[in-house]
Amino acid sequence: MLVVVTTLLLSGIPYGCSTSSGIIQPIVGYIPEGWYCGENPYGTLEIEGRRVGFIECVDTLVGENAVMIVYGDVFQELKGNESDLDALIARATRYQSEPYESGIMTVAGQLAGWSKVYHSDNEWYNMRIVFVKGSTCVEISAVYRTNSEDEVMSLIASIYLPAQ
Repeated sequence: MLVVVTTLLLSGIPYGCSTSSGIIQPIVGYIPEGWYCGENPYGTLEIEGRRVGFIECVDTLVGENAVMIVYGDVFQELKGNESDLDALIARATRYQSEPYESGIMTVAGQLAGWSKVYHSDNEWYNMRIVFVKGSTCVEISAVYRTNSEDEVMSLIASIYLPAQ
């Protein structure tokens, strides 16, 4: 059984948040019934040497589906390569186990690299999506059961970054 451990703040998702550094907080436009989203604002965490914020959405009915949206400064390997499809895919596959599927999709109006691994022993997917918009790099990690893919992909498709 897949256990998703989460830390959620009860503040909900703010609308139109931008920081003085030009980092734009993504907005989740659609939250499926029975899901809850919480956040840690930009600058409250550090991952891989860069300040980030995150939004985490969890399926409270099933308890095994989650989408984590981490946003912050552009990774060093993507600076100057923000629209390089190979670089975006390489970042999306960075922590995936083999074998995985990968490719390009559009999220928030931006080209994004993605990778997905199916774990047949537990019948769940692990998907990673990476894109850059302006000075904001967004990494989306989704862990979900096979029968929840439509809900998860609808939530991901609703993500956008407001104009600064």
